[in-house]
Amino acid sequence: MIVTTVVPEGIVMAVDSSIITFKMMDMINFQKGNIQEAIKNTFSCTCAHEKDNIIGSKIITRSAYKLHVVKGDKIAIADGNQRNINNDSIAPYINYFCNNNYYDDPKSCAIALFNYLKEISPSIKAEYHVCGYTASGKDIPHPDFWYVDVTQNKVFNALGNEKYGISFSGANEYFSQYIPLINKNIVSFSLQDAVDISLFAIDMSIKLERFIDRDEHITPPVDLLVIEAAGIKWIQQKTLKTGS
Repeated sequence: MIVTTVVPEGIVMAVDSSIITFKMMDMINFQKGNIQEAIKNTFSCTCAHEKDNIIGSKIITRSAYKLHVVKGDKIAIADGNQRNINNDSIAPYINYFCNNNYYDDPKSCAIALFNYLKEISPSIKAEYHVCGYTASGKDIPHPDFWYVDVTQNKVFNALGNEKYGISFSGANEYFSQYIPLINKNIVSFSLQDAVDISLFAIDMSIKLERFIDRDEHITPPVDLLVIEAAGIKWIQQKTLKTGS
């Protein structure tokens, strides 16, 4: 789940840490009657060895990095949905893009990201929030939020004609009914308000998921950063850790 909130003081981007993959059955051993071997190969990935990571026919990775900062520390990208190209992870490609390219504004970054992914594979299915600040002539820089939908071949201004607002990608039906009410008053929100509402949206969705059966899953920890005209500041960011 991606939540992006734009207010007069800046932009807040928050993401959960889940990635879902379907378990692939070892059909060769299964058809031969080697059931134990088939089960062993089905659960061959690291994350599958944790009991809590297996839900139905799906494996849930609960530690994915889905929030990226582009070179220059002025623009951030949040990614959602599919991260794999056939059997190849898309994550290294996103990291390479962010570490080796610099852009002055989110729009040019969003267009470049779209073209880059299409060159890698026309079949990629993914959505991205691309956020930062844009300078317009003599005006002061203003927060800018672009939406990249590779599946639908679209790159567009996520807020349309509005300057501020809250927007989601993935599992947004949990919170979507409240968007009009929030956006009605969002011009008066502080940056702290934006942080609070972004975290609340993900937290509420995680709790509601307990009672709603759906294909997507939302899991902590939550990564969160703030973008101001001066640059990017991490508020919450998970780190690698040992099992102890």
